[in-house]
Amino acid sequence: MTTRRDFLLLGFAAVAFCLSQARAVPNDPEIESFLTLSAELTGFPKESLDRQLAQRYLASLKDVEPADREERHNRIAEMWYTGLRGTTTGSERTAFKTSLAWESLRFTRPPSYCGNDWGTS
Repeated sequence: MTTRRDFLLLGFAAVAFCLSQARAVPNDPEIESFLTLSAELTGFPKESLDRQLAQRYLASLKDVEPADREERHNRIAEMWYTGLRGTTTGSERTAFKTSLAWESLRFTRPPSYCGNDWGTS
């Protein structure tokens, strides 16, 4: 006989599985090469860079193509560090709390986010 507790645990496990699958970005060679280049430009390990953000940043570069290689590299680093990406109508905030600027500056946190040692961040 299934108890209410078993039913709830199974339900939570199913929801967690569905959410993990929905967030997964398939291994795309274009995304992989973009992540490799991004790791070289930012100095952060490739594994620490968010694949979903990489997908958005790459799409942004295709929409608003930089003039030359140096400008493209500068724009890639700028997107990762600021969390802003260029669009055809200006710029759009893609990431705030997870932008690399906050990871580089270990002595501070994004405004309105707590960063104590008790597990809240």
